[in-house]
Amino acid sequence: MKVTAKLSTKLFNSDAIRDAFVNGWVDAGGTTSDSKSDAPWCRPWRWADAIRVEWDVDEPTPAGFTVEEAAAYQLGAAYWAAVGAEVLALIEEEQAYCA
Repeated sequence: MKVTAKLSTKLFNSDAIRDAFVNGWVDAGGTTSDSKSDAPWCRPWRWADAIRVEWDVDEPTPAGFTVEEAAAYQLGAAYWAAVGAEVLALIEEEQAYCA
């Protein structure tokens, strides 16, 4: 079942949930090359009050996750799907500027 929601980034309130989000992001193909910056794309709780995502709550998740961690993993993957093209374009633009 697909769900579209605007979610408060306050939901990512523990290291385990944040790690699950980033793992979902990475497993979906997302980059963490900016993770040392003040506003890394893969960690929206550091720079945004909310994110908008569409995700399939029935997508599989790795074994051993709590319900909350599984949801965060799915959201990380869905958020990459939503913003990945924009992130890659910005990285390419930045690399071209620095060249």
